Amino acid sequence: MKTKKAFILIFLLTVPFIFGQNTNWNKVLLDSDLRFIPEVSEFTITIENYVSGTKAQWYELKCYMNGRGKYLAIYTNPNLLLGQGTLRNGNTIYYYVKKVDRMTQIAAESNFEQSTLSQEDILNTMLSTNYAIADGQSVKLDSGQQCYRMNLVSNNKNAAYAKITAYIDAETLLPIKREYYSRAGLLCREMVVKEIQTTPSGQVSLVNFDFIDRLTAGKTSAVTFSGIVKRESFPSSWFTVNYLRSNVR
Repeated sequence: MKTKKAFILIFLLTVPFIFGQNTNWNKVLLDSDLRFIPEVSEFTITIENYVSGTKAQWYELKCYMNGRGKYLAIYTNPNLLLGQGTLRNGNTIYYYVKKVDRMTQIAAESNFEQSTLSQEDILNTMLSTNYAIADGQSVKLDSGQQCYRMNLVSNNKNAAYAKITAYIDAETLLPIKREYYSRAGLLCREMVVKEIQTTPSGQVSLVNFDFIDRLTAGKTSAVTFSGIVKRESFPSSWFTVNYLRSNVR
């Protein structure tokens, strides 16, 4: 009888641990991706670059996302950059300058203009596209906020980073912060979310975050995704080099 009671006690003590290990991390990551930016949507990205607290440059782009791997971003400000745009179709990224009619391919890890973001950070809002989960756990931040911490590793050679550590709010599944590691193993960038606004239906409509260069002191980009609207679909012709060439202004 004592043996039976001891077994029951051990089982009860280990139940929380056992069930804690049954979290479907792939589902958590995918749900977080879709909660952040809908898979088919349009939005505006505004980027302000700061060096030692002084504003240096700024950019504004109108963006369209049509499922995994299909992104179109057209510059709308400043005037100096009008007539330029970028397109991602699968793992290929194109950059077009209308003034000289030049279309070039660029790598996902290339810097976006003079900001602290890579091309991938602009043209891939879904972490689950290029990264696989190495491990995950539930943690409590110093603020007391309960979150999921997941270590992600690149699953293809075209990914901009070797590893990303993502912190996701356990209740809302929205991002809290991300740490980005280069292929040399260095912490190179960090994203810290400052504000998220949602519609009455719960859809994210605005996200504001800082993107910090961890290899260059004092260099930060303040980024805002605004006017986020979920769409049913866009014409597939929009996500082609011909459309990019003919529709930048």
